[in-house]
Amino acid sequence: MDPRYKSPGANVERDEDTAFRELGAFTTAVQWMLRAGAALAAISLLSSLMQLDLLSRSYTPAEGQANDLREGAIGATLLLRIATLITFGRWIVLAHRNLVPLGASYLEFRPGWAVGWFFIPIGNLWKPYQAMKALWQNSHSVAKPELQDTTWLLPTWWTLWLISAFVGSAVNRMTLRAKTIEDFVVSTEMTIVNIAVDLPLYFVAAALLGQIWRAQQVQREHPEEFRPVPGFADGGGAPR
Repeated sequence: MDPRYKSPGANVERDEDTAFRELGAFTTAVQWMLRAGAALAAISLLSSLMQLDLLSRSYTPAEGQANDLREGAIGATLLLRIATLITFGRWIVLAHRNLVPLGASYLEFRPGWAVGWFFIPIGNLWKPYQAMKALWQNSHSVAKPELQDTTWLLPTWWTLWLISAFVGSAVNRMTLRAKTIEDFVVSTEMTIVNIAVDLPLYFVAAALLGQIWRAQQVQREHPEEFRPVPGFADGGGAPR
């Protein structure tokens, strides 16, 4: 077992590539995907408001058909959401892998599990947040990660993520069961709430990725500023 990881199950293969990866272009690509998602979410929000208005009054068959076509077209943006989630997860894995070449010696989360925990029931309520917090702290200093201040972006991102997940799941269940106008009204209202949460989530996630990557760049370019200073009782001085 690789001693760099605390988790007993976090065995790292000996042939794993530990070279530092340049993630600048990839980070930018993921950020633009998130921004595109935010733009489409804004359009979806407008469409849902139009649908809510339609359901609150009498409408013609032509209006109903036009609404269904518009909502169906917007629903196709689900493909972008799935692609964004996949690339976001890939970014997390690669960013975690960069911690070892930066000099990290004691990590709790293996790169794959930093994403894998999103799919483990119950554990996915807090483990992914812990993994991202560890990524943030080690990206700012592998010498003394526990002394690194966190950022408001972390709890904000995770709170919005959980709300979006719970509300989105409720929307899907309600939409599948909807049969009456009242059901569709409630479903549309919940969809509006879900989108209202997703909008800031996209921007917070983009900012979080950017700051983590910039911290890794600084630590790689100036490693001497983040190494423990010999002579301190605890084995090293406080990093930058």
